[in-house]
Formats: sequence, structure tokens, C-alpha cells
Amino acid sequence: MKNSIFKLPGGRLRPGESDIDGLKRKLARKLSLHEDGVGAEWEVGECLGMWWRPDFETLMHPFLPPNVKHPKECTKLFLVKLPESRRFTVPKNMKLLSVPMCQIRENQK
Repeated sequence: MKNSIFKLPGGRLRPGESDIDGLKRKLARKLSLHEDGVGAEWEVGECLGMWWRPDFETLMHPFLPPNVKHPKECTKLFLVKLPESRRFTVPKNMKLLSVPMCQIRENQK
């Protein structure tokens, strides 16, 4: 299927920034009408999952191996409530799919 790869908003945290603050900053920057995120009331809920990249390999694990003390990357997935002032739309050339949580990191398939 063409264009079947998806990407969730995210990125690196700034020094001293919490997970929630970093996510709100990224959501405001990527999904708000204004670049500065003014007017975005993102309600971030619980963390739904974490995946770990112990080193430079491409595969991520749903657990941190006990022998790894300093992992290269940790990816977290949070529940975010869409503000009432926003509308969720899907472009006509795309489809909205339901993906099981266990497959969210295997989007190349």
C-alpha cells in the first residue's frame, strides 16, 4: 500500500523539560493554527506505552534489558484529549485505521 507509514508527533526534550511539557510543546507546534501554539489547551493523560532502543540498532523493545544502564532512546506514547476548539479530520486521500498497540512500533509492515 502506498504511503502506509505513519509518524506520531514527537522529538527530543529540551534540557530540564518534562515529558508532558515537551509533548504539549510539540503538539502546539505541529497541530496548532499559530506557530507559537497560542490557544491550544492540550490535555495529556496517562502514558500508554514505552519502547526502548538500547543502542544503535533499529529494533525497539517494550522493555529495557537489565544489562543496559544508559539506553540510546526511550519512546513514550501518551493519551491526549483533543481540545473542544479543534476538529479531527482525515484528508480524502488517506484512511483512518485502528492499529493494535502491540503493532504501533512496527509500522514498516
